[in-house]
Amino acid sequence: MMKKNLIVLNNFYLKKEFLITKIFLIFLLIICSCSKVSKEKNFKGFLYDVINGRSITITKYIGHKSSVHIPASIDGLPVNTIGDKAFYDCKSLTIVIIPSSVTTIGDRVFYGCKRLTSVTIPSSVTSIKYNAFSLCINLTDINVETLNSAYMSIDGILFDKGGQKLIYYPRGKNGAYTIPSSVTTIEKFAFSDCDGLTSVTVPSSVTTIGNGAFSRCKNLTDINVETLNNTYMSVYGVLFEKGGQKLICYPAGKNGAYAIYSSIYSPVTDIGDMAFYYCEGLTHITIPSTITTIGDRAFYGCKSLTSVIIPSSVTTIGEYAFDDGLTLYQ
Repeated sequence: MMKKNLIVLNNFYLKKEFLITKIFLIFLLIICSCSKVSKEKNFKGFLYDVINGRSITITKYIGHKSSVHIPASIDGLPVNTIGDKAFYDCKSLTIVIIPSSVTTIGDRVFYGCKRLTSVTIPSSVTSIKYNAFSLCINLTDINVETLNSAYMSIDGILFDKGGQKLIYYPRGKNGAYTIPSSVTTIEKFAFSDCDGLTSVTVPSSVTTIGNGAFSRCKNLTDINVETLNNTYMSVYGVLFEKGGQKLICYPAGKNGAYAIYSSIYSPVTDIGDMAFYYCEGLTHITIPSTITTIGDRAFYGCKSLTSVIIPSSVTTIGEYAFDDGLTLYQ
């Protein structure tokens, strides 16, 4: 009987300790939450964080002005960083002035700012993160101050200093574009969603084209590569690796049926990642029996495709290679 009482007593104390621990943890969470709220600061519509007591990071703009002048300092501390998504989907924003205190522009900072037409990058900026200006559909000019040591602009297009890397082509530009002969690298998604782009010429100097560089350009019909390029080639406006073994990008502005070019001397074996991504005008595709690999999202978003015949030669199909509901035959 004594042993049974001890077990019951022990269980009681264990439950009591567990309850106390649980209450303590909930208390800590409340304290942490309150602490976080108390640290959030607002300066004229700019939410910001103080970093190590030395600088300011703008975390979010909650104002509604069309013309915005980002402060150079707040409470005596310099504004060094415009944080990720700080102006995300600010539909009213048309003009933004970035002060010379800013060194970093974060990821997707101006994403979806559809009325933004131009932006000036001060000489102080040394880092512009991925997708900073994505879906700014009326942006025609990114102007970089001459003394900037990391970036430069040519005709409103963003390059690294020296012009070897094409980083971002503004989505509001229209017509044909010839990439400068200084360029060796076209960054991933550099031209993606450029609905006004109709054709692009890739010079012989280019050795690297990033994933999705020309994806979802709805009016792009031709990607033309100079003959002397040792890394890439084009066949009827379609981008291939040199030698033709890998199809890299089929322009999204092309319409109708397409039979993948495959030479008996150098057969196509690989349909690259995002090769036909959002080619909404593509109605039929003929895949030759030389193909072994279909990359990730290769035919994703091809809304006019209803069926595809996959040859028995294909051994690898990447993730989301086709839209759901598309009929595949083998």
